[in-house]
Amino acid sequence: MEDHAGRQTTVTGTTFATFEFPVGPKTTLLDAVLRAEIDGKPGGGFADWLWPKDYLEHLRARAK
Repeated sequence: MEDHAGRQTTVTGTTFATFEFPVGPKTTLLDAVLRAEIDGKPGGGFADWLWPKDYLEHLRARAK
Protein backbone atom coordinates (compact mmCIF):
# COMPACT_ATOMS: atom_id res chain seq x y z
CA MET A 1 0.00 0.00 0.00
CA GLU A 2 1.35 3.46 -0.83
CA ASP A 3 0.11 6.75 0.58
CA HIS A 4 0.03 10.15 -1.13
CA ALA A 5 3.58 10.93 0.09
CA GLY A 6 4.99 7.78 -1.55
CA ARG A 7 5.49 5.86 1.70
CA GLN A 8 4.88 2.12 1.51
CA THR A 9 3.26 -0.14 4.12
CA THR A 10 2.76 -3.89 3.91
CA VAL A 11 -0.38 -5.29 5.58
CA THR A 12 -1.34 -8.98 5.69
CA GLY A 13 -4.05 -10.83 7.59
CA THR A 14 -5.38 -14.34 8.17
CA THR A 15 -8.97 -14.83 9.34
CA PHE A 16 -9.38 -17.26 12.24
CA ALA A 17 -12.95 -16.58 13.36
CA THR A 18 -16.13 -15.31 11.72
CA PHE A 19 -19.49 -14.36 13.16
CA GLU A 20 -22.83 -13.66 11.55
CA PHE A 21 -25.34 -11.35 13.25
CA PRO A 22 -28.89 -10.92 11.87
CA VAL A 23 -29.18 -7.24 12.81
CA GLY A 24 -32.51 -6.67 11.11
CA PRO A 25 -35.16 -8.41 9.03
CA LYS A 26 -33.37 -7.49 5.79
CA THR A 27 -29.71 -7.20 6.79
CA THR A 28 -26.91 -9.33 8.21
CA LEU A 29 -23.64 -8.17 9.74
CA LEU A 30 -20.67 -10.45 8.98
CA ASP A 31 -17.64 -10.03 11.28
CA ALA A 32 -14.14 -11.47 10.91
CA VAL A 33 -11.35 -11.61 13.49
CA LEU A 34 -7.84 -12.01 12.13
CA ARG A 35 -4.17 -12.23 12.86
CA ALA A 36 -2.46 -9.34 11.14
CA GLU A 37 0.98 -8.02 10.34
CA ILE A 38 1.83 -4.42 9.55
CA ASP A 39 5.34 -4.04 8.15
CA GLY A 40 6.28 -7.38 9.73
CA LYS A 41 5.01 -6.53 13.21
CA PRO A 42 2.34 -8.93 14.56
CA GLY A 43 -1.04 -7.73 15.70
CA GLY A 44 -4.73 -8.37 15.43
CA GLY A 45 -7.50 -7.15 13.21
CA PHE A 46 -11.26 -6.97 12.93
CA ALA A 47 -13.47 -6.34 9.92
CA ASP A 48 -17.21 -6.26 9.42
CA TRP A 49 -19.56 -5.99 6.48
CA LEU A 50 -23.27 -5.22 6.40
CA TRP A 51 -25.09 -7.13 3.64
CA PRO A 52 -28.69 -7.40 2.45
CA LYS A 53 -29.97 -10.89 3.31
CA ASP A 54 -31.31 -11.38 -0.23
CA TYR A 55 -27.82 -10.84 -1.64
CA LEU A 56 -26.24 -13.33 0.80
CA GLU A 57 -28.87 -15.92 -0.06
CA HIS A 58 -28.14 -15.38 -3.76
CA LEU A 59 -24.39 -15.89 -3.25
CA ARG A 60 -24.88 -18.98 -1.09
CA ALA A 61 -27.23 -20.54 -3.66
CA ARG A 62 -24.62 -20.01 -6.41
CA ALA A 63 -21.91 -21.67 -4.30
CA LYS A 64 -23.85 -24.96 -4.09
